[in-house]
Amino acid sequence: VCYKLLRRLRSEGLVGGRSDAVPGLIGEFLGEPIWKAAGFPLDRVNGVFMSYQEKEVRGDAKRISVSRTAVPINPPTTGTIEAVRTALRKAAELAAVAVVEEIAWSPQGRVFLWYDRSAEEADILSTTSAAAEDPCNPEADLSQVAQLEAGGMVPLEQISTCTRFCFELRYCSSATVDLNLHAYNRKGQWLFNSTYRDSRRGGEKWNKQGQKIAIHSQDVKGGSPALRCLHIDLGGMTELGAAPDAAEKELSLCHFIFCMDDSGSMGGRPWEDLIKAYQAFLEDRLKQSEDDLVSIVVFNSSSRIEVKGAPLKSKPLPKFKSGGTAFGPPLEDAIRVMSEVADGTPILIFMSDGQAGDTQKSFPAAKRMREMFDDQGLQTHFVGFGQSVNETELRGLAKESAGLHHPARDGGQLLSIFSDIAVTTSAAVADRKVFALMLSSQNFEGQAPSKASISLRECDYAFDDLKAGYEPETLWKTQKRGPTLLMSNVSEIMQSHGTCIHGMMYKSSSSGWIYRNSVDESLQAESKMAYQATRVCSQIFKSVFGELSLKSTFDPEKTAAMRICQLRHAFRKHNSLQTVITGVPYSSHDKKPAAKEVSLSGSIIQDFTSLYETSRTMSTRFVDPSTLMMNARSGDLVIRVASNAAVPAVPSGVHYAQIDVRGEAVNHLDQIPARSIVLPGGAEACIKLLRNCLLKDGAGLLDHVASFLPPNKPPRGKDEPRQTPKSSTSALVQVATELDEGEQEDKHGA
Repeated sequence: VCYKLLRRLRSEGLVGGRSDAVPGLIGEFLGEPIWKAAGFPLDRVNGVFMSYQEKEVRGDAKRISVSRTAVPINPPTTGTIEAVRTALRKAAELAAVAVVEEIAWSPQGRVFLWYDRSAEEADILSTTSAAAEDPCNPEADLSQVAQLEAGGMVPLEQISTCTRFCFELRYCSSATVDLNLHAYNRKGQWLFNSTYRDSRRGGEKWNKQGQKIAIHSQDVKGGSPALRCLHIDLGGMTELGAAPDAAEKELSLCHFIFCMDDSGSMGGRPWEDLIKAYQAFLEDRLKQSEDDLVSIVVFNSSSRIEVKGAPLKSKPLPKFKSGGTAFGPPLEDAIRVMSEVADGTPILIFMSDGQAGDTQKSFPAAKRMREMFDDQGLQTHFVGFGQSVNETELRGLAKESAGLHHPARDGGQLLSIFSDIAVTTSAAVADRKVFALMLSSQNFEGQAPSKASISLRECDYAFDDLKAGYEPETLWKTQKRGPTLLMSNVSEIMQSHGTCIHGMMYKSSSSGWIYRNSVDESLQAESKMAYQATRVCSQIFKSVFGELSLKSTFDPEKTAAMRICQLRHAFRKHNSLQTVITGVPYSSHDKKPAAKEVSLSGSIIQDFTSLYETSRTMSTRFVDPSTLMMNARSGDLVIRVASNAAVPAVPSGVHYAQIDVRGEAVNHLDQIPARSIVLPGGAEACIKLLRNCLLKDGAGLLDHVASFLPPNKPPRGKDEPRQTPKSSTSALVQVATELDEGEQEDKHGA
């Protein structure tokens, strides 16, 4: 009954009830209507909560009447919240134990409740490295490397017990290739990028607890091969925070400085496209924050400041004049505006469709801008618009200012780029918990590498002393490089795509962090040019998680923990009962499985929390259960609750039962020992089935089911003649004879 009520709660929501006589769903567990905890009487009329107000009515006979007035029930009081929490805890405990009956077992035998953290053995682990080949490092040790086809997925906990990793991008090219990390929350909202501009001082990413979660290596230009590294801590990838010494800067408003080209070639349709993109930027940005500032610098062969430090919500517009093209003057004006407007993080958005040719002035200005405002969190974006723009100059300006370059071939791409900048510079996202990460690369200078590979390594060292811009070769003189877990030859895709999305990692409630080879999605995305990496990642995020969201959110580990709590309740009177959790601890350096005994109190909620939290200290890496059965002795009862269907070799004299919370045992019936009990654990009835099987001296599930069936007459053979109909009397005699023979056969079979 409790379980059904909780199901109703999930579908109908918090039902407050109609009266004292009909207390509602939560009231069923409280014993009184929910509003009693709010401190005042309420009634519900036509779905609206009404409060009783007493008032005196004067007349010949004084009497008290009651009037009703609509009152809000939200937000609830502290008492209301605590009452609901108490009711739900009571409901959960009742629902958990209502299906559990006491199981009596021999007092001389020990009873072990075994919670096995091992997940199903992944097929990927059986793949050898025969096909593994690193085109940039033929001497690399790839003996343990797992292979992932495009679209393939693997839980990282099954191939590693570490939570810290290093991505290595090796490539052969004389140009620069970037390695980027993009973070998103569960809603698909962008949280942060870790790019080459984060390879400078202060470029580390932090969580709310003050731990480093992403650190970029030094920025390099080409090599044979060149090497870029990115360290990430998935264990600390929780809620995004600011660096310990930069909390205020992280929350400050933004000051957007637009440098817009109004040269002669921008007249007509190009200028209209620019204004549309700018207005789209304003609308998208105002959805993020209304406190930002905007400045507008318009340039041709000269430059003019049209707007300086105006509120973004005033939506100022630039004016078109026409002229030549020069990049130096608008950059000098942008520096002047940044100096005079002290509020906010400066963000430059420089857009042009032409060729200036004044790099001797513009490049030093861009470099000086970086030196002057780097400590304020300067961000720069250089957008090339149209077919005749000199992308080399804009890439150079982006490099000198440690910014980003975005080529836009038409007005649609320009609008998308401006919208992306508006969203990805926001610090106003409410949910800052990291859910998914994307790994991408960009051919920054438009030149594809001849060879390229991406690998994932374990990091068995802390990131406390690791700083952005580190040199990998210097780091490895003091820290041992971990083994390579995954490796991909990405030469072909990087030669055909400017932006490549190599992989994505996301949190699964049941399997921890899962890595997915996203090359298949990258090939379908609009990533022919090296622009809008964040936009492409967003497309892939929606595509992948749109499919994943259709799958069940069932967490087998939580189910396993609850089954252990229920079993503890069933064996609560046994005098030799032990509860153990097995798995490979994250803190283990030798990667060997271990068993940890857990003391349970008997309170379902408290024990569930204790079990679940303890289990999270161990990885779900597959461990052969036979290696953990060696300490059992004759007369022991071992009940293993696991999310994999593997069945261990059972020592002689040991009674063994298994609850498979994933229900995969049906695919391994041939591997189940004859006298073992293996039950699917998804249904609450598994505890009662286990009790019945144990009462029948360890009969298996099939034997238990067969005991309810009537004796079956053997089927007629092919050559056996059909029996002709007989008279009713002879038929009754024949039936009686067959029943007697069946009973004799049953006795003989028994």
